[in-house]
Amino acid sequence: MRRIALAVLLILAPATGWAADIPTLGPLARFVQLGQAGAWTSAVEDGRFVLHNPGTAGVIRDLHVSTEHPMQMSARVKVEAEPSEQLASGAGLIYGRQGEGKDRLYYALLIESGGRISLYRRDQGGFSRLISQKNDKFASGTPIELSIRETGKAFDYFANGEKLGSFGGRGVGEGSVGIIAVGPGKFTFENFRLGKAAAK
Repeated sequence: MRRIALAVLLILAPATGWAADIPTLGPLARFVQLGQAGAWTSAVEDGRFVLHNPGTAGVIRDLHVSTEHPMQMSARVKVEAEPSEQLASGAGLIYGRQGEGKDRLYYALLIESGGRISLYRRDQGGFSRLISQKNDKFASGTPIELSIRETGKAFDYFANGEKLGSFGGRGVGEGSVGIIAVGPGKFTFENFRLGKAAAK
């Protein structure tokens, strides 16, 4: 198995306390902070990790672990997203996160409103949507398992085991991986796991 190095970032101010045990978040669990932090409230409900932002646009919260990439990897998490219908928002997986400030780079696979799942890239040019797919079976409030699997110089991305597409570019096979929430909404995460991508 790949080794996991300690490296985590929670965007915004420190929260009020540390979570003692959230096994459903796997390697992310030991770094979770609970309570209020700016626009976000972090909590545990029925053993699941919840991020809630009642109405502030343009804010992002992410939690990630830095990993070495000696082999192709996979990451998955089950997300129940209740995003805003009026403002840009969503939640899912963050991948290839590296750098800070204006040099920050990452990909985000997000469940959005209206049954839409989109792949975004954040780089020096900003936060831009690369690909988007809409399907009624991805409706808001429905638990969906998102996953990413590295395939050499690209990665495949999935929803409930269905391959939605592939993407290659800067940052693939590098950086950290974890969960992300963007904009207003209530976002529930469980069963975050890292592993080795299956051989083809």
